[in-house]
Amino acid sequence: ASPDEVERLITNVIEQEIREVDGIKTVNSNSYEGLSSIGVQLDPDQTTDTKAKSDIQDIIDRLTSLPEAAKKPVVTTLETKQ
Repeated sequence: ASPDEVERLITNVIEQEIREVDGIKTVNSNSYEGLSSIGVQLDPDQTTDTKAKSDIQDIIDRLTSLPEAAKKPVVTTLETKQ
């Protein structure tokens, strides 16, 4: 799929849903040919990595509007030093 299709059919759908997770400070995304990448920055005063990852995974597991040909999204945690 083209980057525009990936953005419209996958990235925007996921991004809209995960914005509802408590403790997310910012959401950044990139759409490439056949690939969507979405990163979130958490507010450590409002949530933990474990809780946010679990909440996001729950949302991903409930999504039914992604294209059939799309692979299941993978949720991972990355730590950065401030």
